[in-house]
Amino acid sequence: MTQNYYGEPTYYVYIMTNKPKGTYYTGITSDIVTRAYQHRNHLFKNSFTDKYKLTKLVWFETHREVRNAISREKLIKRYKRDWKENLIVQMNPDWDDLWFSITNVKQYIPPPIEYFEKILKEFQDN
Repeated sequence: MTQNYYGEPTYYVYIMTNKPKGTYYTGITSDIVTRAYQHRNHLFKNSFTDKYKLTKLVWFETHREVRNAISREKLIKRYKRDWKENLIVQMNPDWDDLWFSITNVKQYIPPPIEYFEKILKEFQDN
């Protein structure tokens, strides 16, 4: 879990896509870098993001309270495509992949494979 400057947990609501005005996936995570890496590298086989090749992080926002992040994710999922596109354009008018802005590196080195195996097992158990 990531923490802000004051050591408080940070939760992220985010949108992945395959291209501007393409297919969208809205999600929530406490580790935006790892989650984006998982989507980019198709680590959750047969998932929605894997099926539609949603590898570009185009929008995200942070929350200090998990319940607020969950509410925001649900709200975004209810809105129509035009509203989501406006939300993305307000933050990211060129629809850039924000991966490099959140990692600050050209190539992200992921945690050990055991880390992802544990997450995958938890995902499959739920």
